[in-house]
Amino acid sequence: MTWNVHGLRSGVPAVARAIGALQPDVALLQESGPRMALLRMGATLGMQVANDPFSFPRRRVKNAVLVRFPWRLGRNRLARFPRGARFYPRGVLLAEISDGARGLVAASVHLGLRPAERLRHGAELERVVLRAAGERSAVIGGDFNEFPEGRAIGALGRRFADVFAGAAPTFPSKEPTARIDYVFLTPDLEVRSARVPFDEEIARASDHLPVVAEISLPR
Repeated sequence: MTWNVHGLRSGVPAVARAIGALQPDVALLQESGPRMALLRMGATLGMQVANDPFSFPRRRVKNAVLVRFPWRLGRNRLARFPRGARFYPRGVLLAEISDGARGLVAASVHLGLRPAERLRHGAELERVVLRAAGERSAVIGGDFNEFPEGRAIGALGRRFADVFAGAAPTFPSKEPTARIDYVFLTPDLEVRSARVPFDEEIARASDHLPVVAEISLPR
């Protein structure tokens, strides 16, 4: 699943309940909130947490990857995108994950509000994900701040598979009208199902709705 959790403003218990009800093996989060609160949520859910490294005096890029057993975290790193907004830096958190038999790269990303910036950073996202994955599969999830007809989404769609073929509005959470959150896959992965879950608890927990996909991995 991917979900912009709005800085955990609604509280760790509310977000943890919503994620726990969905039972994802892998959760890609954006606006992941204070580090200690995120780690506390991971412990509540029984999930390992990879979050952005300390970067003082630079501002944080608050992306995170959480995994549930039998999946385990391996190496992870934050790739900051160049030429971003000074006070709202953007980037992608890349985490190597494995269930002991299979491995893939999970990438949590948050793009900016300006179209030209999104296009540049979308191209950088493609480059760093493909370089990190090598011959492995990769899953990208995030808040892209762009409609499906946008140029950054169109460019990514030429290299990666969008788990949705049609409309799947994710924002604003209480009355969603815009699709700006996505899950993309390398072509070797198969989408079994995809949905945007909606209920009152999820809508209260964040200003975005999550995107949940069930994926078949190569043998």
